Amino acid sequence: MYKNEKEFQAAYIKQLKEDWYRVYKLPDIGYTLKPFDIVALKDGKALAIELKYGNVSTYDKIYKMLRPNQVWWLLHFQEHWGDSKVIGWDKKENKMYEYIFKYKQYEWAL
Repeated sequence: MYKNEKEFQAAYIKQLKEDWYRVYKLPDIGYTLKPFDIVALKDGKALAIELKYGNVSTYDKIYKMLRPNQVWWLLHFQEHWGDSKVIGWDKKENKMYEYIFKYKQYEWAL
């Protein structure tokens, strides 16, 4: 359905706005600096969202696509301001997968 992550991101933002979220898409400021893609607000609650596109049919697959700074920011946001989600569009299955962010400490990261 979506040809790339940018197209998926635009459609997802449109849906958030239709659901009455106030949405701010963080600008692309450098590959290693951007903490996540979107901050959304609704009914006084904040939500950080990172979108991924590709082979993302499980949480582990999406999680492994996150850069270390994104893991840190999603966790930090969740601890201090609101919820964090990672959402992926699996291009093979043409299906969206949505997960509440959960920190995972892999052995290779120790």
